[in-house]
Amino acid sequence: MSKTGTGGAPTLSQSVNTANNQIVGQRYDANGNQLAGPLGGVSYDAENRVATASGGVQYAYDSRNKRIWRSILPGGNLAQQVYVYGVDGQKIGTYTFTLAQYGQSNTPEMTNSTALLAQLFVHKRVGTYDRLGSAKYNQSNNQAQSFYPYGEDRGTVEPNDELKFATYTRDAATGLDYADQRYYASNFGRFMSVDQLPPSGVKNAPQGWNRYSYGQGDPAGLGDPSGRIACNVDGGDVPCSLIDSEDFVGGGTAGGSWDPVLLMMWSIFQNLIGAANANAPSTLSPLFTVRIPTSLQVVNVSVTPCTQIPAAVGANPPETFGIRIKITYQVLDQFGLPLDVPGLSPMENIANASSTNPPPPTFNSPFVTKPGFYVALGPPTGVNGQFSDTVGYCDNAPETITLTQSLILGPSFGPPVLIFNGNPILVNNRTDVVTGPGTGTISNGAGVSGSTP
Repeated sequence: MSKTGTGGAPTLSQSVNTANNQIVGQRYDANGNQLAGPLGGVSYDAENRVATASGGVQYAYDSRNKRIWRSILPGGNLAQQVYVYGVDGQKIGTYTFTLAQYGQSNTPEMTNSTALLAQLFVHKRVGTYDRLGSAKYNQSNNQAQSFYPYGEDRGTVEPNDELKFATYTRDAATGLDYADQRYYASNFGRFMSVDQLPPSGVKNAPQGWNRYSYGQGDPAGLGDPSGRIACNVDGGDVPCSLIDSEDFVGGGTAGGSWDPVLLMMWSIFQNLIGAANANAPSTLSPLFTVRIPTSLQVVNVSVTPCTQIPAAVGANPPETFGIRIKITYQVLDQFGLPLDVPGLSPMENIANASSTNPPPPTFNSPFVTKPGFYVALGPPTGVNGQFSDTVGYCDNAPETITLTQSLILGPSFGPPVLIFNGNPILVNNRTDVVTGPGTGTISNGAGVSGSTP
């Protein structure tokens, strides 16, 4: 394991045990938690959270893994800090209490000596930060501060116990960065404990298999505000602006309120992790370089003459001219691999429809939907990530119908909405030719065609 520094940045070169990915010469407990930080030893509780540190420091957490209490004993004087969070998971206040003695009996009492309150605007902390979320000014003395790519202090080391690198609070007692769900050691350039989310990795991004890594080895381009999910600080497919530890890590477990769209997205990502096709590689971290529905592959086409369709035969007059074809699609990810995404509704938009035999046929006539509005085709995708779409028209006379059909995959609840930036997963310029009783041809730009069986 190495960090190669330029321009004065710290360098690091050390051996790592290839069997367990632990640093040679460092001590770990049975759960893979590193037992020594930059400033001394640490211990962990049953949930793999730092519980104690050198100097008598103790920590406590709530059910969402949020750190809510710290106790220190500097110079024999007990001091405690309590951290308060909003419903959205943002830390909104730090209260420091000290032990003093009052009255003639010298009765010990806890007093609130300082209260540090955060200023937030639309869920964002007010202040001066760089693109990673590192604080450009130290809150305790208002002095400028900067950091090397992996978070080491650059230049004058400003006081700790303040927001410093990449949204993290750097603890004075340990030198570790509290990263919401884990602790980060900037001197090692990696987390102190393994990521508890499912192991992950794909052949073109094997960094996902390193459960200790920060930003998957790209500290300049990727962030990790929750300590669990690498994300792109400049936007892209998985922008850090979408990741909030309450929504994507702990929000649904301790009374937090989920946004319905975020819940749908998280459900999809969990399915991608837990139900990936056996022939496909595992995913990376749940949101970064996640396998997402990207294209469709035709796996089966069946043709039915209109002469065999009861609704067409029973029409008045009978509409037995033409054929219909049933196309079964397999959802593919961005790597072109089959993807199991149960529960998504296939939806379509029809535009530019025209017919040589107006008015349009009455049975399954072509309809035009509003731009950007999609209607459900039928049942959601099955457990194998496949769904079917039946196309074609039955009429009582020959005709040619042309139209543009766009398909997307949307949530299986509520009104049709656009997801994945609203980009269609498939666009077909289709031509349906009705020639005679039970005969005709259907073709589209995706290479799907059908004719009289």
